[in-house]
Amino acid sequence: MAVGRRHFLSEAERVEWAKVMDIATEMVHRDELSPKEMSQIITSMGGGFEKSAGLRLLDAIEHSSIRQHDAFASKTIAHFLVGVVNIRYTPRKETVDALLERLSSVSESCEAYVAANIIWALRKLELKPDADLLHTLASHVIRGAADGSVRVKLVARVIWSIHPFEYEWKDEVLTKLMDILNQRVQNDEEMKPNDLAHVAWALAKIHHRDPTMMAKVQERATACLDDFVAWDLANLLWATAKFSYEKPYSEFMSAMEVAFRRDLFAFRPKGMTNCLWGFGKILHFPSPQTVVEIRKYVIKNQLTLDSQGVGNTLWAFAKLSINDKQALGALRGALSVEADKLKPQEISITIWSLATLSETLDAQTKRSLETHLLRIADSLGPQSITNILWAYGSLAMHMDSDLSARILENLRHNHHNLTTQGVSNIIWAGARLSWNTDTDATDMLRTLVGSKPPSSFSALELTNILWGIAKLRLNIDPQLQNYLDIDLATRLGEFNPQSLVTSLWATVKIAARSSDYLIDCIQDEMLEREKGFFTAQSASNTLWALATQGYTPSKDLMEKIEDDIDECLLDFKPQEISNTFWAYAKLLLSPRESVMEGLQEQAEKKASQMTSQAISNILWSFAKLNYIVVAPRFFEALEERGVEIVDKFVPQEIANTIWAMGQMRTVPSQRFLGLIYRQSIAKVDAWKPKEITGLMWGLLKLSLKPDDRFSTILQQRACEIAPYFSATGARMLAWALKYLGVEITAESAAAFPIMENDDEFQLEIIGGSEESVPDKSSSEPSTMETASYSSSLSASASSITTTEVQSPSSSSSSSSPTTPQTTSSSSSSTSSSSSSSSSSLSSQLSESSAISVRGDSHVDGA
Repeated sequence: MAVGRRHFLSEAERVEWAKVMDIATEMVHRDELSPKEMSQIITSMGGGFEKSAGLRLLDAIEHSSIRQHDAFASKTIAHFLVGVVNIRYTPRKETVDALLERLSSVSESCEAYVAANIIWALRKLELKPDADLLHTLASHVIRGAADGSVRVKLVARVIWSIHPFEYEWKDEVLTKLMDILNQRVQNDEEMKPNDLAHVAWALAKIHHRDPTMMAKVQERATACLDDFVAWDLANLLWATAKFSYEKPYSEFMSAMEVAFRRDLFAFRPKGMTNCLWGFGKILHFPSPQTVVEIRKYVIKNQLTLDSQGVGNTLWAFAKLSINDKQALGALRGALSVEADKLKPQEISITIWSLATLSETLDAQTKRSLETHLLRIADSLGPQSITNILWAYGSLAMHMDSDLSARILENLRHNHHNLTTQGVSNIIWAGARLSWNTDTDATDMLRTLVGSKPPSSFSALELTNILWGIAKLRLNIDPQLQNYLDIDLATRLGEFNPQSLVTSLWATVKIAARSSDYLIDCIQDEMLEREKGFFTAQSASNTLWALATQGYTPSKDLMEKIEDDIDECLLDFKPQEISNTFWAYAKLLLSPRESVMEGLQEQAEKKASQMTSQAISNILWSFAKLNYIVVAPRFFEALEERGVEIVDKFVPQEIANTIWAMGQMRTVPSQRFLGLIYRQSIAKVDAWKPKEITGLMWGLLKLSLKPDDRFSTILQQRACEIAPYFSATGARMLAWALKYLGVEITAESAAAFPIMENDDEFQLEIIGGSEESVPDKSSSEPSTMETASYSSSLSASASSITTTEVQSPSSSSSSSSPTTPQTTSSSSSSTSSSSSSSSSSLSSQLSESSAISVRGDSHVDGA
């Protein structure tokens, strides 16, 4: 009786199919079907069957097989075992024992290819057969492999199947089979694509590295990739990536990409994911045409991706920098459905991938993930915790307080199992997540800092730890801080440029007793480095770090920095230009002419990318250095950008900008000034005393009377906060309002009375008042940029779990943020005055009363 193979049955067909199965079941119960016929039925069930009827039939077949086991031939046993493997059905032990007993009695006459299939099926069923029986079967395979009667595909499967067993004859058998396999790969002209895929897959599965054999497999595969089916492509690419045999853009990889793109829609989701994993592992970046096809596939199949598929696909996108918004949108949609099914490693990889791609989680998906994480928080291993915290830190994503508490509790019990990289990454993540506001978290971070000897950390890890300590303002044990400082000082030669700059920033920020010595050591190390050591970012950050601590760099170091700046002027980003100018101003150092002209030119060209703070800081710096802007186009470019983003200006930036314009005698356009007045009114509740006096100082120097509405509202704000004005500040405001001819309100006149000894007050201001300086803010630069060097899971950091030849697997993950980076403007209050008086009001004002540069900036790690 033949029960034909059926695929994709309709409901009506399933009903009819169930009737056929019920008839077959009755016949099997009566032992009316032979072993061969029963094996054929099992083989034919692979395409799909009505579940309950199918299970009844299989149960009947098992009982009949036990009763008729003496009638089974070796080939029939092979069909039975391979059949149950293919339909993912596990037979009872009694059935298997009966069949293996029969097989032992007929094994000597077993054909080689039959023996190969039986060995493979036993491995798939996770059965450990008798050593003598397996050796007999393997001997048949060796003879058949040598004479060519057994396909290369089956030889590869047998090698994979025997490999985990610990029989005394195993090594000898595997050596013989591997030698034959190599000969067949080199010389067998009858090999098919499926054979080549199986060879590559088997070598990868048993971790047998043989570059010569793999090179031949790839050579032969390249010549016949048109004949490969989707699964074979996936397995070949996976195996190639497993040992990183290929470099990106080789002839083989280019051909593989073409074949992948051609057959993409023939892949099941797991096969597609495995291919992307292979590309990601090898770092073969697909062409734009391939990315378009991947996008179409992901959008079409998003609902069929399981939790693992979503995580692995996102991982591949991150590794390959595929930042396709439509495809990522589809993956986020799939993630929202599968979030509660993710395993711990899949969660960490998923969040890491989103962080690497700068993708955010929507609120619903975040809730689903965190709810799921709460359920499994206690079972998370150190690596998963590290990856999850790193990903949260990279996204600067707030973690649910309950989840944070559970993870901290897990760390308390398991922090001793963390690697040095894990310790470093968690401290870095804690800094990114602002854990300095949580006592339990800071206590844990202090514990982590002291959990391992400083000498056990790599230079990169030590840099991240120092950055975290500085960012969090952790008060750690002085002796431990001393150990860290000593280790840092003795290992500076190991640090890359970014690590050196970050260490300098952290040392300045920590301001420990040994800071002066360390800063000198770091400067000396920088001097020893080759030409071109300083990039645009590192030059900017180095100058900022020294400026915030009030350290004037040595003449030699300054010359080295400026030499490198001259070579990389085109690389300066707007924020780095702003930072650099600020640092020069803070240090009261005039840039060399080429640097000044070059940075000014770059600022003009990149003005359209400037932030409001960058604009105000650049103008403040010019004013602080007593520069008079002689290039009208430079000022016009900054003003044009200011007009575009005027709604982003905060009071301190407004005050800085107008103060600087006053210092440089640069009159803003009526349009810009009108918009500034309007923005000042919109932000009126945020104005502070020193910002008000700073603004009025600038208007005085430019002899610009503010419009009536603005002056009225500003006076109202000044009256509201009048108690917070110093005596000098109050007198200054009153004097400015009077001199500019502003209509003074009664309330303002009462709060800020005009003093009789006006001339004496003017002399006092000329002598050095700080009342034109808005509130002093922190000494960190703001709006730091994050430059991610290679914060990524390691090359093997996917968690593709797979089955047999169709679904290769990969290894576990690890993630490692790289050295934190800085780029930013700064904040600091400075004021000085040194000018002589004259009859004009502008000359009566201090030439260098500096307004503090707003900022609570930070150095961001990657």
